[in-house]
Amino acid sequence: FYDAARPFSKQNLLLAQFVQRNILTELAAAGWPVPDRGVSPDSSDQAPTLSQAAAGYPHLLELGPAQPGYLDHPSTMPGVLCEPLFVTDPPEASVAASATGQDAVAKGIAQGVEQFLATGEVP
Repeated sequence: FYDAARPFSKQNLLLAQFVQRNILTELAAAGWPVPDRGVSPDSSDQAPTLSQAAAGYPHLLELGPAQPGYLDHPSTMPGVLCEPLFVTDPPEASVAASATGQDAVAKGIAQGVEQFLATGEVP
């Protein structure tokens, strides 16, 4: 997920695309092709919320823009929320539990961040 409402939404999307592509590539190279669930804006998450304030804020707290009284000091850098595997899915849980699977995810994230930084698109 990335936040499309921030002034640097273009960079958020680019970072998300690099991370997504590299994680999938690394998992496949390790013998675990997992479904490509794509890159989505955080406002499409549809996750249940824990409070009324959260229900009225259509972004993931980790990524979203400022909303006085709820998220007063958001980050000022591009970011993504990455969910490469789901432990509720037994095949994906086995990948997440393995050192090789964890290494593939870590390499994919690192490569995605490195590619993003190499573009010079950091605000």
